[in-house]
Amino acid sequence: LGGVGTDMLRFVKEDKVLADGHVLIKKGEMYLWGRSDWNTYAPSFAGDVGAYRNDILARLKKQQLAMGWDAPQSTFHLFRECTKRFLIDMPLSAYHGKDAETKTLYCGRYRVDDDVTYEQSFKELPSCTQECICEIAARREVGNRESAHAQRDRRAQEIMAERLQANHVYTMHGVEFVDYDEKLYGALVDYGANNGRVEVDDVTLGP
Repeated sequence: LGGVGTDMLRFVKEDKVLADGHVLIKKGEMYLWGRSDWNTYAPSFAGDVGAYRNDILARLKKQQLAMGWDAPQSTFHLFRECTKRFLIDMPLSAYHGKDAETKTLYCGRYRVDDDVTYEQSFKELPSCTQECICEIAARREVGNRESAHAQRDRRAQEIMAERLQANHVYTMHGVEFVDYDEKLYGALVDYGANNGRVEVDDVTLGP
């Protein structure tokens, strides 16, 4: 789908339309993707509910003004990264099998559920999410150079101490399933996108 930047909310620069005229996404619209450890509350499968720290509605209203639309985008495609097996902070449903580890799973089209909001402090976040937040912040400050690895680690530890002391409170925003774009899924398969084989057999998944 394209998309600008590495943020979880990614806005596309041009329409994506299949040969039969089916519109996958329009110029300026957003789709949602995120690292598994950045947000453990993402939907695990199509149809699941989820929650995000981002104020998605506010961002969509801002994009409406920037694009000059009459109304903000109301639904968006949602993708998630499939977790590795031993990320113990993850719900069991976030593990999709060996062949899906770190791959991307399309969960369908979603919208923000206005009825679901709650607060969660930094200290209440899973430890893997705390570490992810601090790692990304350190990378933004220090850079991604391999030679700066030790410096990044030190800065991430410093940021962790700062964040724990501040203990910022996030407002979590719920998302709910709308539908599943089978043609988008088919296009992703044909394109050879970063899709793994998702296992749904409990016996194969293991305990």
